[in-house]
Amino acid sequence: MDESEDKKDKANKEPRCDPEQLALLKKCSQNRDITEWNNWRRENPNEEIWLQGATLLSAHLEQADLRGAHLEGARLIRTHLQGANLIRAHLKAATLWRANLETVEFYKAHLQGADFRNTIVDGSTLFWQCSIDNKTDFRGVGLDACRMDEPTKYLLEYNRRRMNCQNWYQEHPRLARPAKAFFWISDYGRSTTRIIFVFFALAFVFANIYYHWGRIFPPGIVGNLFIDGNGVVVPWWLVPLRTLYFSIATMTTLGFGDMSANSQSIWGHILLTLQVLLGYCLLGALITRFSVLFHTGLIPAKFKEQQQELPK
Repeated sequence: MDESEDKKDKANKEPRCDPEQLALLKKCSQNRDITEWNNWRRENPNEEIWLQGATLLSAHLEQADLRGAHLEGARLIRTHLQGANLIRAHLKAATLWRANLETVEFYKAHLQGADFRNTIVDGSTLFWQCSIDNKTDFRGVGLDACRMDEPTKYLLEYNRRRMNCQNWYQEHPRLARPAKAFFWISDYGRSTTRIIFVFFALAFVFANIYYHWGRIFPPGIVGNLFIDGNGVVVPWWLVPLRTLYFSIATMTTLGFGDMSANSQSIWGHILLTLQVLLGYCLLGALITRFSVLFHTGLIPAKFKEQQQELPK
């Protein structure tokens, strides 16, 4: 019973490609005339198009009616698709590297994991309300040259930044870890919340170090923490708040606060220098994030949840 179910599941997961439909499309491509295909689609409007995993390299599919077609995993490298209709088409994990997409309409198309690198687009190419995920690759595509809704453009630009950084990590393995940590903080310019959270988390950690060090080994590594500049003892209940204030001020003012490292403590100088550098990096990440916000606005953009699409 289990073996038969496994075979059934395996069969359902295999790409479904109708040989007759593929043969007709290839025939039209060879003749460079898509009329027969479009006529067949008009005569069979309810017929689903199953071309999953199909190979159509450099095929001539200009003006082809591919509305709602299942092209998951298809290889459409250098394919000529000028004027084709791909409204609501399923292109999950498809490869369209260097395909010509001039005047093509991708309205509510499924583009999760699709490879659109170096595709040719123009002002008539439309990408509108498409489903994409963090694997959709539009590197080398002129996003400003085509018509595209802002949420889709925002997510594709994010993917492009992240993928370019990942390539850089491979080329510079020694610098990969610190670079990954820096870009993780802002999620490659996408997350304001993460930057703020990391900022206050680090400020809290350093504040705890300064407070407990001074409490266990007085006078501590920070001057004027338990005793102010006039020699007055700071109330015990105010010291933790004073420590947190000093920690935040150190990170936001890059060390220019009313307290400083204990002149007799080498660890005080080391830790404060480290905190200043971390604060500088976080401010840089926050400025980068603000730049993205000012450029794109407050766009409610989210990736499409990755769901496995199975043949019906």
